[in-house]
Amino acid sequence: MPARGWMLRTEVIAGLTDDSIKESFREMRASDYRQLLADAQSPDAGLRKIRKRFDEISRIDFFDAPGKQEVLNLMKEMERGVHTREAGAA
Repeated sequence: MPARGWMLRTEVIAGLTDDSIKESFREMRASDYRQLLADAQSPDAGLRKIRKRFDEISRIDFFDAPGKQEVLNLMKEMERGVHTREAGAA
């Protein structure tokens, strides 16, 4: 599989620094992860739906925003619950 990556070039825009732009990206993705965690608490939340949305967010999370690991941990817990229910049904 060929390697893929992103390269971003930033310039000072309206007095913004590289660090402030980076922090803005991190905050946007952190907000997305918080919303995903909240959505995952819903009784309608399915693992596939959560995983799909997580994949969408993480693809544009260029700066390792806070909340990513919490969502990963929650998905692992959801996965264990699915496997436990499947084993109990067998």
